[in-house]
Amino acid sequence: MTLRVLHYLELESQLDRSGIGTAVNHQRAALELTDIANVELYTSLRDVISPRKWIADTLWSQVYRVGFNPGNQHVSNKRPDASTNPGNNSSVEFDSNTESNANTTHTSVSAVDSMGATTDSEHAYDIVHCNIVGPGSVVVAQYALRAGIPLILHAHVTREDFAESFRGSTTIAPAVERYLRWFYSQADLLLCPSKYTRSLLRSYPVEAPVRAITNGVDIDSLSGFESYRENYRDQYDLSGTVVFGVGNVFERKGLTTFCQVAKKTSHDFAWFGPYDTGPQASKTVRRWINNPPSNVTFTGWIDDIRGAYAAGDIYFFPTKNENQGIAVLEAMACGKAVILRDIPVFEEFYTHGEDCLKCDTEEEFRDAINRLANDSSLRTRLGENARETARSHNLERVGDQLAETYQAVIAATKTGHQIASDDVE
Repeated sequence: MTLRVLHYLELESQLDRSGIGTAVNHQRAALELTDIANVELYTSLRDVISPRKWIADTLWSQVYRVGFNPGNQHVSNKRPDASTNPGNNSSVEFDSNTESNANTTHTSVSAVDSMGATTDSEHAYDIVHCNIVGPGSVVVAQYALRAGIPLILHAHVTREDFAESFRGSTTIAPAVERYLRWFYSQADLLLCPSKYTRSLLRSYPVEAPVRAITNGVDIDSLSGFESYRENYRDQYDLSGTVVFGVGNVFERKGLTTFCQVAKKTSHDFAWFGPYDTGPQASKTVRRWINNPPSNVTFTGWIDDIRGAYAAGDIYFFPTKNENQGIAVLEAMACGKAVILRDIPVFEEFYTHGEDCLKCDTEEEFRDAINRLANDSSLRTRLGENARETARSHNLERVGDQLAETYQAVIAATKTGHQIASDDVE
């Protein structure tokens, strides 16, 4: 039996700028590798007058239809070109003006009357899967609850990784936790990227069963990255062994450590990714962006994320907190030597000395960078092992896990039972 899945990704939320959109896009791609689901991906709310009117009339926006039939014979419309979604450096974008560019349509879904009864069985869904935590997602979740459709929410945001992201984010993080506890607790099942994140959610506590599933990495989207090396190194005046980072520039991601370590080496450092300098930017970000060390380049937005992985040699990620870290997997998929801060979430994915080096202090980071810069055989060995690690997070694996999850949730709700966490771990 083919399942109908409503997959809602609230790209209009500011939170997608922190890399969440990337994780969700990987999961969308993973669904194309399964043969169980017809998926409709909604990416924004248009002309919303009220949640009730939207539910009753227009649960629509840019709809990207993906179809599957038994035997995994692909019958979908064209997928967006992977190069338009440059990893942690961007949100997913669809052209709202030209429907042919993304094969989009405007479609209604199940109408729900004031009593919450489904009035159009033709558009009924077997399951609803929401990503992001903004107001649009709240409305979609309420639609699922009122219509009696099993609801999966995806926890890409926690209080811990919300802090130190923009000006004032640390101050309001406790309030964010309270909101997340309420929102996530509505789910029949809550998905998250790591066991570490699952432990955080349980500590709030979230009153819903929680399952950890890797976000995965879209290895195919990085194909041909090597060809960008010369152009991107020339464009940003990089030479020698280049130490690099990828993603939005936040203090939480280790910005100060990145710059302080750079001061202690003679290598070129480059951070590929957008940054804010306006009122919403933290003082720390503005300080480093406006007055970087002489050997540090902040590129801002780049056209193709493959250029970052081509130009850089040692991926350096001294982040303070992550739910998984998609850019790490992307760097590994490109065979780069990786240096990470030794934090709990990385313990479940990566092994020091095998597929990465883990450090705690600025001195340790400096020594690790110099060691890799001077030992090409070590760089090669770590990079080759890193590729294997990335392959274990391929999208086919994610698709299989999502397929199993959808079926388990539907079966449990049909029998009136809540999914026990132990049943899905």
